[in-house]
Amino acid sequence: MSASRGEGGVKPLVVYIMGTGRSGSTVLGITLGNLDEAFYVGEAFSWAHFSGKPMSDDPDTVALWEEIREGIPRAEEYFALDFFHRIEHHSSLIRFWKRGEPDLAEAYRRCTSELFRSVSEATGAHILIDSSHFPLRALRLLGNFDVDVFLLYLVRDPIDVINALQSDVQRHRPMKPWVANAYTLWVWLLSEWVFRRARRASRMKLRYEDFVSNPARWVGEICSAIGVPNTIGSYDALRTDRIFQGNRVRAERTIALKPPERKNRLGSGWDRLSRILQYPMRRLYGYGSDR
Repeated sequence: MSASRGEGGVKPLVVYIMGTGRSGSTVLGITLGNLDEAFYVGEAFSWAHFSGKPMSDDPDTVALWEEIREGIPRAEEYFALDFFHRIEHHSSLIRFWKRGEPDLAEAYRRCTSELFRSVSEATGAHILIDSSHFPLRALRLLGNFDVDVFLLYLVRDPIDVINALQSDVQRHRPMKPWVANAYTLWVWLLSEWVFRRARRASRMKLRYEDFVSNPARWVGEICSAIGVPNTIGSYDALRTDRIFQGNRVRAERTIALKPPERKNRLGSGWDRLSRILQYPMRRLYGYGSDR
């Protein structure tokens, strides 16, 4: 994808990482943020949801996001509109189909456009990585003419996702196994629907396990798709650099890519049932029953 121009100049290119939570989106986002002229925002949906206040107390991080906030004059208006529950969250699909809120949709479009523009200006990066992962946010971004979007659908073995959801994660309580199964299937269906709506030249599907086993290859594939060189020389000390929000690895100064440690928190009964329920997704994405 080549850069294009809008009314305000060159549009930022947003690489949007879509999929379930606990699929490795923060690690992939940090990696891509190490490319030249790229910046990893983190989960950008949370900027309005948490009133522009980053999770980190690091002075450089706080100063950067204060500068970004100053570049968005209508920020307080956006903070009050609860985009997360009304537009972005998976449960907002019913509201999404209603036609009666054009003002909310336009405010949401302006908010995302102004946020990415302000981030680009403050960081000097024209490639912005957003790992918000919500499919409905991806769908809105694909229709936003103020940004160019490359959709990166990140898949992870759903059994590993469900196991990961059994632990404490950020501000959330552990998901019960039946909720985690329903969540994973629902997000999978939404993600497939949104992915198929994106132009072929502006989308890619990637398994997390493949990425961590050979990051140089897959970063190269992504760079080729978006039309930039792969400038990452090593994957042993990737800088995290002023992320607004992401999972716990964001607190590290650097991270090294390595295959994730597999843990079984489900017990034998729920493990067997989860494999049955997740069979369509696992088969579609090539996860064998013996994993």
